[in-house]
Amino acid sequence: MKQMILLFLILFYIGCGNHEEESSNTSQHKSPIEYQKITFNSIGNFKLLKKMTASPFDLDVIAETEEEKNEYINKQIPDEIKAFDQTNIEITGYAFPVQLNKGVPNAIVLMRIAPNCCFGDVLQLNELIYVDIPKPKLKIRENHLINVKGKLTVNTKQLENQTSRFMYWIKADEVSFEKK
Repeated sequence: MKQMILLFLILFYIGCGNHEEESSNTSQHKSPIEYQKITFNSIGNFKLLKKMTASPFDLDVIAETEEEKNEYINKQIPDEIKAFDQTNIEITGYAFPVQLNKGVPNAIVLMRIAPNCCFGDVLQLNELIYVDIPKPKLKIRENHLINVKGKLTVNTKQLENQTSRFMYWIKADEVSFEKK
């Protein structure tokens, strides 16, 4: 139930928040690493929790421990998506800052779509990526279209000391505003 409330609050903040966008297109740093460009369709084109529960955040009816809950989700990830694990990727999505340091996020949730309203656009775990930004420089606000380059980890787990659960994780090498 706490996860549902947290999700509702995040979606409310995203959908009803400030949609002002900065016009600058700044990059953190350039890297000589080659990145495979992927989209959310590449990693999110499958259904989770087939008729087992109403939401991937409500797993108490499926398993008791966090490890069992994560394993239940991980078993549903197709092999072609698991093949992206530990791959250097480039992906574009909509940002939601989750950890700020002096107004600059050092962690964001990258989403397939920018939710329009807090009562709609409920995103599944395979439509969200937790992005750790070790050297943050950009002032990112919710719903900024962001391009991220980094190493993708495919493994469901919870954020430390929180109830939020993610299937995809990126340690960002480079974060920039998407050119329109």
